[in-house]
Amino acid sequence: MFLTTNKMASVFSETAKKKAYYGILYGFEVCAAPIIKIIFKMYARVHIINRDVLHNIAVPYIVVANHASYADPFLLGAVPTFMQSLRFAPYCFMTHPKYLRLPVFGNIIRLIGAFPVFPKAEGGLEDALAVAKTILEEKKSSMVVFPEGKRSDKHYHHAARPGIAYLVKKFPDRVIVPMYIHNSRSLRPWRLFFLRPRVTVIIGKPFTCRDIDGEQKDNIALAQEIMKRVTNLEKKEKVV
Repeated sequence: MFLTTNKMASVFSETAKKKAYYGILYGFEVCAAPIIKIIFKMYARVHIINRDVLHNIAVPYIVVANHASYADPFLLGAVPTFMQSLRFAPYCFMTHPKYLRLPVFGNIIRLIGAFPVFPKAEGGLEDALAVAKTILEEKKSSMVVFPEGKRSDKHYHHAARPGIAYLVKKFPDRVIVPMYIHNSRSLRPWRLFFLRPRVTVIIGKPFTCRDIDGEQKDNIALAQEIMKRVTNLEKKEKVV
């Protein structure tokens, strides 16, 4: 029997308050990261630009990125795993509750950090992002956020949803790391056997909500500003 929205939010929020939860994520992600890297290496040519950025920032932080493929959360979770010189923290990422309810896949992604976001919650952003807020409060896990809220081939900063603004305003000193993923849409099963597509991840300059006077902006304007820092990274991919 499926958990109701309120029940699922309650269960995940309570779980996120337990230290053991992050220990489990740490164990599974450390084991999963090299496997995912091997898979990407076999079926794609992954190129990381500005990888040294992650050596110089303390965890946990918030990764904001564009989103075109189901592979994106796994790519962003695995790529930085062994780049943390100032302590490693597990990664958590948002997903629609329907994916967490799937019998096998749902359990797998839970173990590598997936948690629900409720886009149609009656209480607005506060209820929709209740689990995310709890995870950020605990300060034991970095978080991957896709400000667009859905997969899209075309990325425009004005397409960002206000959820990311709500979260960074709640935690204005938390470091935000913009990342742009180029060509992850090419990672389709029927194509991987015929060619190894090049996928590029560009890591941008970290910043905080306070750095861009985010607390003074409305949620829409702030979300657009954050997403713009992601989409601007596309220019760097084109000159490499």
